[in-house]
Formats: sequence, structure tokens, C-alpha cells
Amino acid sequence: MYSRTTAIAAAPGDTSRTILRQIPYKQDSPAGAIQVKRGITSPIQGWQYPNIFHRDTAPTAMFARSGTSASILSFIAPVGAKGTLMYHTHLSGTSTIVDLTVDGHLVRILVSAGGGLVRQL
Repeated sequence: MYSRTTAIAAAPGDTSRTILRQIPYKQDSPAGAIQVKRGITSPIQGWQYPNIFHRDTAPTAMFARSGTSASILSFIAPVGAKGTLMYHTHLSGTSTIVDLTVDGHLVRILVSAGGGLVRQL
């Protein structure tokens, strides 16, 4: 399952899932910001190789941007089968603070003006 800013992967019957979330940072996330590709040959996207002689199609999340520059801030988090990944951003001077809540646990991340990441305790 995926949307403009989120892709979720889970195996049937699994007790956990993985959430990939793009957070708007210095620009809005355009339509199609996350795309899931499978078995594409140009460019090569969406393949897995169980051995060196065989390849199978596999879903691959792709960040889609165009232009001369792009700012992408993304998080990948494992959560329980019904878990959530929520966020709130605000500015502090020249830095962006991201309050990320993963399955009810808060993580605060500072994104410097230059793009560096620091986890706040």
C-alpha cells in the first residue's frame, strides 16, 4: 500500500510492518513523490535475485523528483501490525525539529540548515 508520502510493507499474517514516510522539507511533496515500481528495465527498478541465475520481480519504493535540486527527508520505521508513525515539525532558529512518534514512542530529530541530522534525547 502506498500514497503520495507513505509506503507500507507487510507480509500476510505478519505481526509487524515497515512504514516509509516522506516528510515535506524545504518543499512540498508533489503528487507521485513515492512510487512503487516492479520489474522495470529502464531504469532498472523492482527486482530481486534469489541466486545469480534467476531474477524475480519485487516491489521497490522509489522517490520521484525532478528539477535541478530536491530536498527529501524520509524515515523508515518498523511498527506493530496496527502501529502508527506520526510526525510534527517546527522551526527552531535555522533548524527544523521533527517530533516523530513511532508506535507511541517519541523521537525528536533536529535537522540543521545544512541538512545534518541529530537525534535529541
